[in-house]
Amino acid sequence: TEGWERVFVKADSPGYGKWKAAADVRAILFCRLINESPEYKQRFVRLVMDFLNHRVTETFMNSRVAYYENLAVSYGLADLQFIQAYRDFAKNRPAFLREGMKKAFGIGPAYSCSVKGPPDMIFRVDGYVERSGYAGEYFEQERMDVLPSEKDSERFSHWLVNGKRDESRHLALQIVSPTVVEAVYR
Repeated sequence: TEGWERVFVKADSPGYGKWKAAADVRAILFCRLINESPEYKQRFVRLVMDFLNHRVTETFMNSRVAYYENLAVSYGLADLQFIQAYRDFAKNRPAFLREGMKKAFGIGPAYSCSVKGPPDMIFRVDGYVERSGYAGEYFEQERMDVLPSEKDSERFSHWLVNGKRDESRHLALQIVSPTVVEAVYR
């Protein structure tokens, strides 16, 4: 947690002088923007959430661990205990970051949200291409946007959102609890 605390130093806190003395203008600017601009803070929270949900996913992290494990084996390393530590790090990092964000930014809980449909069906979730079975964590009051793919648009009938029918093609959900979205096709 020390790293998070160093990043979010406030101007009136004892640690702020270290940043200023070190002339780390980026850190000072970041702290000021987070503390003084609600729009910047909201955008940053959204970027981190999207990054964790759509880019640095469990699948991505597992592929990185496997890559480094194969690399270590190819160099003839016999003791691969560090790989398990890396695997644990990769598994726990998203939850650690979300908890740090909640503490640092005073935001609400994160809820599990998923999008289901026929196998291998493609959707747009928050502007990213995702397959059926997508799951992410959304902070309370954040928005989740879901669209069927263009190629399946003609067959699309409606959505079930936590079991309730929704006829709109473009779902724009304000997340306030765990949410399950299911696409229904003709």
